[in-house]
Amino acid sequence: MFIFKRVFSFFGLDQAIFFATTANGISAIGNVVSIILILKNLSILEQGYYYTFLSIAAIQSFFEMGLNGIIVQYVAYEKAQLHWQDQFRLFGNIKSLSRLKSLFLFFKKWYSIFGILLLLSLITVGYLFFTRYDNDNVQWFWPWVFLCSSVTVSFCLSPILAFIQGLGLVKEATRIVLFQTIFRLSTLWIFLFLDFKLYSLSISSLVASVFVLSLIFAKFKKIWFFISEIVVTEKINYKNEILPYQWRIAVSWISGFFIFQLFNPVLFVVEGPVIAGQMGMTLSVLNGILSVSTAWISTRIPLFSTHIANLNYQELDISFKRTLYQSTIVNIGCLLIFFFIVYFLRVSNFTYLGRAFSERFLDYFPLSLMMLTIVINHIIACFATYLRCHKRDPFFIYSFITAVLNLLSTLILGQQFGLLGLTVGYFLIVLISFPVLYAVYKKKKYEWHLTEI
Repeated sequence: MFIFKRVFSFFGLDQAIFFATTANGISAIGNVVSIILILKNLSILEQGYYYTFLSIAAIQSFFEMGLNGIIVQYVAYEKAQLHWQDQFRLFGNIKSLSRLKSLFLFFKKWYSIFGILLLLSLITVGYLFFTRYDNDNVQWFWPWVFLCSSVTVSFCLSPILAFIQGLGLVKEATRIVLFQTIFRLSTLWIFLFLDFKLYSLSISSLVASVFVLSLIFAKFKKIWFFISEIVVTEKINYKNEILPYQWRIAVSWISGFFIFQLFNPVLFVVEGPVIAGQMGMTLSVLNGILSVSTAWISTRIPLFSTHIANLNYQELDISFKRTLYQSTIVNIGCLLIFFFIVYFLRVSNFTYLGRAFSERFLDYFPLSLMMLTIVINHIIACFATYLRCHKRDPFFIYSFITAVLNLLSTLILGQQFGLLGLTVGYFLIVLISFPVLYAVYKKKKYEWHLTEI
């Protein structure tokens, strides 16, 4: 027991990080089980519709516009001036209480309006797309409508969990996400096994959302009642306080979104479906590792924001550096484990159901380049989180420039030299951008802390 405590202490593994990383790990393992059940219970045509459903549904992120991360930071800023009187009531600065209620009302209005727009957009886009490429052997309309509804419900629940994290209840929020992941996957497997076909996806998502909603209401209903009784005397000004920061976050996120979404189509055209599939599977694992390691930094956002709100920069830097080192060690460790697993699969020529697993990932050289970019991207993500906790994002213009360079590199080098050109070009762009972004991080950190002391 003592050894486990020492290990947990060295890696900074608290309950919030444990729940977050466990949820990511279960999701990764669960996806493997899901693939097996999909292969067994869905036809080739239905599999195509299944994954296309997921791809189109991903446009929900454009309606969020980076607001979930902003919720955590802005709520944490106001919470820094407040204290828990008991388990569900806050007391302290009246202005901060009022702004907290104002934030709650604003986010409620935003997600209500954009939730309706999301539902209508998903149904419309899906209908136009699938009608054009319709196949009489697949019943897609009602499964798609139900999925749109469940995605919208999940979309409207996400700010509630972000608000809970901003209040400092990170452990409680990540625990709910863990339960949601377990419930969603188990429900998906059950309905796939029961031969519900495409309905399985929408049912599992909707059931998991209802389950999460019941947990939120049961655990935090007294907090919501308390917030609803706060009298608003000072409001948050969206145009002046949130929008200048939000659009920068949105630009950064959208830039990264288009970078990774472009790899597979280009490789599919140039190299064929096999190489494109290898890139897709490799990126799936690497992004999963990145999600696990960044859980260390993302669960610290309320703490960082509180230190900044209180001008406690020394404690902020101590906490950030410790978290940066711990998360980077985890990132590199997971990547090495993944590399050795791929090596073992190839040496042993491991097969399952007549299929060689070693053929599902990139060759060693492009794989190594992609792994190195994950390490660098992890460190950059940590720097970006640190700066964004100040309610500013100086990285956004560099994210946009990097996205444009990656776009050109992928289209030009990818078409000319295939997989090798694409991965080398991407690695060099990330490598060159790192010292530039590090210099920006150091400069802004010095300037902001000097002027605010």
